[in-house]
Amino acid sequence: MFRQAPLFQFKHGDHTCVFYRSQDALMEVLTPYVAEGLLKNERCFCAQKPEVLKRLIYDLRFLEWTLTEK
Repeated sequence: MFRQAPLFQFKHGDHTCVFYRSQDALMEVLTPYVAEGLLKNERCFCAQKPEVLKRLIYDLRFLEWTLTEK
């Protein structure tokens, strides 16, 4: 749904480990990965710092809003 690059083509049950240099780079991978799992009704677990989790929730709510507005 979000990306077609091989980096984003995961199968059910896959685990990921991504190296990043900035919080923006992390969010570029984390948000679509978690959103895709949630859209598929998969369980998602994310162990991150509180500020990253706040941003993730904000980003996911924004995506939800943009998807429901169409």
